[in-house]
Amino acid sequence: MKKLYINGLLIAIIFLTGCSYSVRLNQLPHLRDVAISPFENETLELYLEEELRTSLITSFRQDGRLRITYDNPDSKIEGKLIEYSNTIYGYDIDKNIEEYQVRLQMSLIFTDLVRNEVIYENKALSLVEYYSPSSVESVRLKSEEEAVKEIFKELFQVIVRNSLEAW
Repeated sequence: MKKLYINGLLIAIIFLTGCSYSVRLNQLPHLRDVAISPFENETLELYLEEELRTSLITSFRQDGRLRITYDNPDSKIEGKLIEYSNTIYGYDIDKNIEEYQVRLQMSLIFTDLVRNEVIYENKALSLVEYYSPSSVESVRLKSEEEAVKEIFKELFQVIVRNSLEAW
């Protein structure tokens, strides 16, 4: 009997320490779905708002905490792209361009439609990424497109961190 108890305990310990998956919790359990409204675009970058919206939809689908729906949603994300810039950030010793900075400034509102309250709002959210077409080791991104995609991923993380995980 003692051997059976020890074996059971060992199996439980191995099972508990061997399982290293994470459970993503929604801190607002009454929210099951989200509608992502088309973003307004005040920048000169055509289609940037569509790319951002598509990226957010994909990220929410992959995350799985909130379904995307437009028929009677529990929550809604709205936003406006205020400013976009792609500027030179650094030169090498020979004054060749070595690094660029992509910056996107936006206004964002995430609203709980069930309780009719704003979950997260930022009227001047600014996200920045760097890229280097040359082989600068400190910069992992090689193009403006990669930097923009990374900003979109970061935006999703900001939304989730300040809404679904913030409590």
